Amino acid sequence: NALLMTDTCFHDTVLLKKADMLSTTLPKHLLPDRVLNTDLTYGEENGKNYASEFDKLKNQVIKTALNGGKVLIPSFMIERGQNAIIGLVEELKKYGIPIYADGGTRKVFDVLQASDWSDKEIAFTMDNVKFVQDYDKKTNYDHRNELLESNEPMVIVAPSGSAELGIVGAKYLIPFLDDPKNAIIFVGHLPKGSAGYRLVRAKADKEKTFSFKDQTFELNCGIYDFKLSAHSSIRRSCDYFKDIVSARGKKMKYCLLMHGEKRNKEAAKKLFSPYFDKIEFGYTGKEIEF
Repeated sequence: NALLMTDTCFHDTVLLKKADMLSTTLPKHLLPDRVLNTDLTYGEENGKNYASEFDKLKNQVIKTALNGGKVLIPSFMIERGQNAIIGLVEELKKYGIPIYADGGTRKVFDVLQASDWSDKEIAFTMDNVKFVQDYDKKTNYDHRNELLESNEPMVIVAPSGSAELGIVGAKYLIPFLDDPKNAIIFVGHLPKGSAGYRLVRAKADKEKTFSFKDQTFELNCGIYDFKLSAHSSIRRSCDYFKDIVSARGKKMKYCLLMHGEKRNKEAAKKLFSPYFDKIEFGYTGKEIEF
């Protein structure tokens, strides 16, 4: 049996409960003897506390909106965007502040409504979430322009999470930068060199301008980075593998190290060694024998 370990977190999120140890969910004969994918995103670091980061997000969103500003939350369209919206919507409702889902973030809600997608009891109604309409070619109506031109405070959650591409990069990013009342809040991993990464760095360095798509714009809005992690750390993965090996009564045969920088793979190979007979680095195009 092989385990495909994708994005794995060992803490509860708004949408889902944390991952259980496999020894508590599988009979011994179904426990894996090899691991063909790993989550090495955070390396040896444990990441930031999810509940604490969400509180920071909520406080900054409310503060910005009550000061008359708009909040843009670039997010991954699956899971991260829904976590942000469901976790914020009831608090925003108290203040009469609307929250909008756009792009793929909006479309995933259709799946959530039609599926048995979580065993958590979430007090949530779709009536409190607004959806950004697609551009209407017949009437030339652009809902996004209407939101951007509005003077009312609001929260918009849209892909992409790094602000480089998608609706955020094409439509929202530049209009948000100019107004000092506004805030752009990142909630996920920002690859080095991406627009989101550069924005966070620029604000930390107190830069006054920001270059995007060969143009330079004034950087007046607030920029924040609160990590709503959906990832494990290497050390937490060690506990996960130790549980499997303990329940099996012997080491697993093979581990393919994926989803992480080279330095994270090197650290993982050392720390995972007590639990596997053979460990290899994975990369696109690699053929494996196990």
